[in-house]
Amino acid sequence: MATKSRRSDSRRSSPVPPSRDIALQVLGHCLDKGQPLQESLDAALRNRQPAPDPRDAGLATESVYGVCRFKGRLDFLLDHRLTRPDSIPPLVRRILLLAAYELLFLDRVPAYASVSWAVDAVKRVAPHLGKVANGVLRSLDRMRDEAFSLDFYLHTASDTSSGMAAWYGVPFWLYEHLAAMNPDLAHAVLDERLSQPPLGIRFNPRVSGSEDLADAYRSVAGVVASTTSGVAFASDQSPDPVELAAYIDDGRLSRQSLASQDALLRLDPASWVGPILDCCSGRGGKTQLYLERWDESIWASDIHSARLRGLAEECRRLHLKRPLMFRADARRLPLVAEGEGRRPRTILIDAPCSGLGVMSRRPDIAWRLRPDDLSKLRKIQAEILEATGASLGSGSRLLYMTCTVDAFENERAVSGLTASDGRFVLENEYQTENPDVLKERFYAASIRVR
Repeated sequence: MATKSRRSDSRRSSPVPPSRDIALQVLGHCLDKGQPLQESLDAALRNRQPAPDPRDAGLATESVYGVCRFKGRLDFLLDHRLTRPDSIPPLVRRILLLAAYELLFLDRVPAYASVSWAVDAVKRVAPHLGKVANGVLRSLDRMRDEAFSLDFYLHTASDTSSGMAAWYGVPFWLYEHLAAMNPDLAHAVLDERLSQPPLGIRFNPRVSGSEDLADAYRSVAGVVASTTSGVAFASDQSPDPVELAAYIDDGRLSRQSLASQDALLRLDPASWVGPILDCCSGRGGKTQLYLERWDESIWASDIHSARLRGLAEECRRLHLKRPLMFRADARRLPLVAEGEGRRPRTILIDAPCSGLGVMSRRPDIAWRLRPDDLSKLRKIQAEILEATGASLGSGSRLLYMTCTVDAFENERAVSGLTASDGRFVLENEYQTENPDVLKERFYAASIRVR
């Protein structure tokens, strides 16, 4: 079982301890309203007054990620002990989930403390359920061996698939979807989801001192993998947070998944011909990586203005020249960038996708994604490929990336484009080669336009 930080002993007027209060708020936004976990957590910590103690913020962070990672397993255990699980109000359910996670996964939080705050919180929400909460949580505390035994889930569940879905902490439909694609891949991806991925760091060669800093970090930071460029790596040990924040603030480094960086580098950015358009740029992690190393003109577009503002802020932090940016839906791109009078020669599509390759970093994906989202995403991906391809002339290049393992979003999406139009020729494809270490999986393809 994981051993994490002890909760703060500080108290405030709220009947729920600060760390649990934050966690319950975030879980409500994420699980009930479908908001991204990290976005909800950032907002909760930023808006809380007074600012939370770092220990409370740390415990809240560990707890919300842990609950989302193991929710399917925790739900199964709670349902196993509840007489009428469907009658439990949503807030009471969240309280029980959070307390159950503490009991089973946070060894340094005393069991009596977890039971005590949770029972008190349930009594304030639903007084008649106080004894139920106390009995269920104490029962779970006695089930530690069963909670970490796959056989328990397989023998207790109604069928094997339900037991496996509970063990991996995901909805039944998602386990069935992955298993139907490739059983071995499904087990690997879902097993990776149960552990936290290593910290990905990218050093900025445009800022003086970053190479020396990279050398120093590689020697002490528990490096488990690195890119061939030598200026990015993944570490299974977290550097000093104060020191890390200082280096981020001065632009010498950024946090970015190493698997994501590696996938982009496998598309050989040094050979890209400008103008280059990152047409689903988001906050621009890939645009920034390019600007830190190469000099071809690069543009960035996204459907969300707030993400583009984030890209501008990141470029300022990294001391990079701000790229031409414009708001646009990648399915309806302007043929010529306004003010430039030129068409892009290279288009990078970091496509909106199901995210099934990065569930270790974003465990809430399993609970925010719905079965019908998959067909919607495939349609969007096909439309983006068709629209961007139509805007490129002979000799141009189309680059396609996702962070999923769904073949229909990856190689079949690309083959659909090349099969429908002879102008497009697949140059190469790449999938993350060491996911057992990085705990993430990316897909990348390079397509040449005849």
